[in-house]
Amino acid sequence: MKIKLNNLFTLLISTLFVLFVMRAFLGDFLSRLIPYANAFFGYSLFLCLVLIVNIIINMGLYYKKNRKFYISKFGFGAFTLTYIVFLVSVLFSRNSLGNHYRNNYIPFKTILGYLDSKADFIYIFSNIVGNIVIFIPLGCIVYYYFYRTMKVSICILVSILLVILIEFLQKKYVVGSFDIDDILLNSLGIYLGIKILVGKGNKKSKNLLEKSD
Repeated sequence: MKIKLNNLFTLLISTLFVLFVMRAFLGDFLSRLIPYANAFFGYSLFLCLVLIVNIIINMGLYYKKNRKFYISKFGFGAFTLTYIVFLVSVLFSRNSLGNHYRNNYIPFKTILGYLDSKADFIYIFSNIVGNIVIFIPLGCIVYYYFYRTMKVSICILVSILLVILIEFLQKKYVVGSFDIDDILLNSLGIYLGIKILVGKGNKKSKNLLEKSD
């Protein structure tokens, strides 16, 4: 009973914190960061951030008491589901621009184009840094569920193939372009996500995940 009350309390704190931050600081920023954002995107982002903050709080509390990290299956499962909904809303809920999308098959062409342009900083930020950050959780998710059966290199490869599939689907359903630079940036995010859980070695990684069995 005490554990359930603690979980509800940390969830409430997480919700209030994210609600305050989004209302006070992120409203105008997000509208400039992602112009095509809609209500579906906003709700999924809110839930995703609440669960991320809740996981961080619970990990901190557990580490303070036991001197090692722990991620519960239920908490990470709820985060995984919410993140998938959020990712779909970002990648596939925008309005189609028809033939106005431009595909790029030359590495670093789009990235250098952003850096050389005089576009708004927020726009450049969302297309370069945003493409990295948004896929960090995907790296964490793939490694969390498959680290026992796959080597780290295989986890990275599977995740990159998933990113390539997403690019093809965006092109096929005309909700985005196929851009090799997006694949490079997304893959970097996945690698960083996997490294977060791998840590500096197998021992640290095992301590982070094994109690969730």
